[in-house]
Amino acid sequence: MQPVLVDFNVAEIIVLADGVGNLLLDAAKYPARCRLTDDDECGCLTFEIDRRRFSVRLTAPYSEDRRSKAKETMSVVTAAWAFSTS
Repeated sequence: MQPVLVDFNVAEIIVLADGVGNLLLDAAKYPARCRLTDDDECGCLTFEIDRRRFSVRLTAPYSEDRRSKAKETMSVVTAAWAFSTS
């Protein structure tokens, strides 16, 4: 799980570098909406994001039964994909 710190007063987001692919793309493509403001050289990047472009979605954790069914389904999908690409 990637730690994310959000300061809603300034719409600033701090995330670990390996979890920021979309933020880096958005910062390059839409600098008025999202911009990289700090790189600590240790894997932590800080972004400022237009508040109108930011949302948080919290969901309840999956039950063990739901997780095992999802794992089963993905195993079948992955096996079918591997077969079709070989």
